[in-house]
Amino acid sequence: MNRIGTLLCTAPAFATALSIATAAAAATDCRTSGSFESWLGRFKAEAAAQGISRSAIDAASPYLVYDQRIVNIDRGQRIFAQSFLEFSGKMLPSYRLQQGTTEIHKYQAIFDRAEKQYGVPAAVMTAFWGLESDFGSNMGKDHSIRSLATLAYDCRRSEMFRGHLFDSLRLIERGDLTAPEMIGSWAGELGQTQMMPSEYIKNAVDYDGDGKRNLLRSASDVIGSTGAYLVTLGWKRGQPWLEEGAVAWAGVEDKYFAAVFVPPGPEPRRGSARAAAAPGERAYPMATSSRAAGSSRRRRRARPRGWRRDRARPRPSGRG
Repeated sequence: MNRIGTLLCTAPAFATALSIATAAAAATDCRTSGSFESWLGRFKAEAAAQGISRSAIDAASPYLVYDQRIVNIDRGQRIFAQSFLEFSGKMLPSYRLQQGTTEIHKYQAIFDRAEKQYGVPAAVMTAFWGLESDFGSNMGKDHSIRSLATLAYDCRRSEMFRGHLFDSLRLIERGDLTAPEMIGSWAGELGQTQMMPSEYIKNAVDYDGDGKRNLLRSASDVIGSTGAYLVTLGWKRGQPWLEEGAVAWAGVEDKYFAAVFVPPGPEPRRGSARAAAAPGERAYPMATSSRAAGSSRRRRRARPRGWRRDRARPRPSGRG
């Protein structure tokens, strides 16, 4: 595998680690009270009070409806029951790595521009792009406004989704997107790197110069906005983001793992993989058993290919 392919293989580990570290899987026993219609009336009044135009509210109104199916999905998420290895193994099929390499070559000039501006390598931006939507081919099938209205009314995370719903109206008001085209994930995420509306408002950039920030159709806007967003999440230009290594997992000598560099987090518990990593590194299980590790020389290399064979998302998300 060439250098680009290797980076594409390892960069998703960074994206996956960020997502897993920030996601909340706990269910709630709350109870939603009051009718959706009365809630919606108060929401529209507050949107107008915040200065959102009547035209934007009217454009969104056909989609401001309740969908019980969205609540059922939210309460029944199973993704967080998977281990890191199980989840990431499903997210790294060979076609995604191959297409990622193709996309980097296709948009090399735009990636170079974004890396110069934001300090984020092409492979990292491409990892998010591929994992979130298969490079724009699968951005979801649910209307974002309907999902957000449903989850804002529901008691579980109402305040968070109310904020996103207000910002979805602002996206319409700005002219970035029209209400009918706002199709995304069941949780309301939009675009080829699946940003929630508040993330979209704050971080999307017009990288193709057409006056709109369209993360649904403009590859240039997607690349530039992803770089800008990663900077807001704490990306530091020039700092290492991945280092290969080998550490014993919980004292079991025949298990070896590669260490992924991410920003420092909470102190690890004793015996964990991260406790064996250097300061500023968090070690995640990524590699293979002793049979794949082989000699001490091979263990030190801990190649990403071994991680993928053993079945090894950053960011705030509505999914959680």
